[in-house]
Amino acid sequence: MIKIFDNINRFFSNLGNSNKKENLERSEIDNHGQAIEKRSTLNGQKAKYIYGFIHKGMTNNVEKTDLDKLLSDKEIYLVSYGDISVVVCDLEKFTLTHLSREKIARYLLKHQQVIEKVMQQYSIIPMKLGTFAENSEDLKKLIHSGYKLFQEIFSQIDHKHEIELAVTWNDLTVILQEIGQEKEINEFKKELLGDRKNFSLNDKIAIGKRVKLLLDKKRKTVLNEIKDYLGQDFSHLKENMVMDDKMVGNMSFLIDQNRSDKFYEMVNQLNNRFKERLDFKCIGPLPPYSFYTLEINKLELLEVNWAREKLGLENNVTKTQIKEAYRQAASLVHPDSNPQIEGLEEKFKEVKQAYKILQEYCQAVEQNSQKEVSNFEFNEEKEPLKLVKIKE
Repeated sequence: MIKIFDNINRFFSNLGNSNKKENLERSEIDNHGQAIEKRSTLNGQKAKYIYGFIHKGMTNNVEKTDLDKLLSDKEIYLVSYGDISVVVCDLEKFTLTHLSREKIARYLLKHQQVIEKVMQQYSIIPMKLGTFAENSEDLKKLIHSGYKLFQEIFSQIDHKHEIELAVTWNDLTVILQEIGQEKEINEFKKELLGDRKNFSLNDKIAIGKRVKLLLDKKRKTVLNEIKDYLGQDFSHLKENMVMDDKMVGNMSFLIDQNRSDKFYEMVNQLNNRFKERLDFKCIGPLPPYSFYTLEINKLELLEVNWAREKLGLENNVTKTQIKEAYRQAASLVHPDSNPQIEGLEEKFKEVKQAYKILQEYCQAVEQNSQKEVSNFEFNEEKEPLKLVKIKE
């Protein structure tokens, strides 16, 4: 069975939660979480809350509409720098880790509502939930430093939108019963039981694990068939995490707006092919949440210098030297290369983390200077750098 949902709110991907929608009162949503407890905000301090970025020359409709008319919310406005604008509102700063699930849901719902309304007219690059800038000047600096990245993304998303496809077993119990009757499971049961009349608890656990392995194998086979079929015409896809054993696949597709009907037609054909064994749910159209959600990484110089020292680097280095230092450090603490030494896993993780920090530091330096840099200096007295990047 195929179900199509138009502009529904996306699941909590950036929080690691499921796609369950919260049952919220309209008044709670419109208030944008203003009733939040003082301990959840940063001393009541207001800042510029960021929803996303638009290119003023890229509209999805021929007839333009003023933003406040489109959103019916005059508290949301644009801060512009050149041909790129950021959609913002003035809001008390908050930290997600200090909020309850219910309050996060309020912010998430409002966040997505604004982005998806703006999408009706503009191609929009969404920002990660809970991102602030201190003032309008900081926003302009943010646009300036990330300008090249914004232009690259806009070229990829112009007149495109995301459609998510969630595929589940229509009746998981039937699938598990079929697996339980397979030759491999029957032989495994006989091997475990031997001369005994009843299975022990450990036997049942072992059988359950074997069934799970076969279920995952079946799921992968079906999912590959779906991906191969849709990939013929829609190759720009991303696999998302599956939530439970009932879910076969959870995919996002970035497609041209004028090809949505073709996509739904092909999903219907898949539905007919699998004869009600699978349940297909299409969610969209959506902004490119899965592909191009942005985040801002603040790189503290103390952390950067820790990474430099972890890899044994001097104060002035090149990218090549950073890469070579990582390779040497990783070879010394890689668990697979040194199986006789215990406790290397944590050291290897630290080396990988140090390399990632230094890579992002180099990216931030080049992003802020708007040019390729040959040598990188580390100075603890410098202001922390900010890196605008696509959320992983």
